[in-house]
This record gives sequence, C-alpha cells and structure tokens, in this order.
Amino acid sequence: IKKSLFLVILVLGILLLVYLVPEFNISGKVVSNNEDFPIIDKENLANYLQKQSIVKDLPNDALILVRFYNFNLGNRQWKESYVIKKSEVIKGSVENPDIIIIMHSKYIPEIKDICPTAKKAKSNGDLNYELKISAIKFLWEYKGMLKYRGCFGL
Repeated sequence: IKKSLFLVILVLGILLLVYLVPEFNISGKVVSNNEDFPIIDKENLANYLQKQSIVKDLPNDALILVRFYNFNLGNRQWKESYVIKKSEVIKGSVENPDIIIIMHSKYIPEIKDICPTAKKAKSNGDLNYELKISAIKFLWEYKGMLKYRGCFGL
C-alpha cells in the first residue's frame, strides 16, 4: 500500500509540475532552435526557407514561384517573389514554374512556423496557388511531398 501511495503521489506531482511550469509543458509542437533567424523578413526569407525540410524534400526538378502581395493602397500590389528549387531559394522570378504560390506579405514575419502560417493564410483567404503544369503531372512529380499536404489545407 505504501508503494502504491508513493507512485500515485509521484505521478500526481509530475502532472502538476508539467501543468504549472511552462518549460515542462508538452504541446505536441516541434520546437526549432533557429537562433540565426530571430525575425523573418524579406531580406532573410530566402536563406531561412532553403534550410527548411519542406524545401530540402522537394523533387530534384522542382520549380516553384512564391509571390507575395499586399493591399496597402486598396488594390493588390505585387511585392517580393522567390524561386524555390530543391534545397535552393533565391529572390527573383522565373518563367514556366510548376506552380505559383501566392501569399499576402503580412505573413512573412510568421513564416518561421511554415505549416501553421500557411494554414492560417489559407483559412483567411490570403494563400492561393496556380498550377502551371497538369494536375496529374504535378501529383506524380511531387508525390514525395504528400506529407506536407496538411500545411496547405489539402
């Protein structure tokens, strides 16, 4: 009985500690230690993105154009664009990408958490895409990216 009481008190103590001390809080979120990128902005976005697994996992011949916009003057104004290939992101544009991803620029500072930010932008109507190759070809070439489909509300 003493052993059982000790175990119950120990488990309750651990649960109380996890609940009351934020450092022990188990959230289920992946914690990333990106000290090189304390704040994401248009100047360091390319360097930040090319270090992310979602970019490293792209197919070898992937060609994605990400275009940011804002509505600061009442109509859509195109801002920065980025070309994404496997393990490479450069500021600029490209002819004939596989897909164009369009996102409001207000999400750039939040993009440190790519999936939650993409989900938020999609639910707010601030994220869209245009396939420039057939859907069948896209699904075949990017089949290795299916693990990320939840990031974009697919």
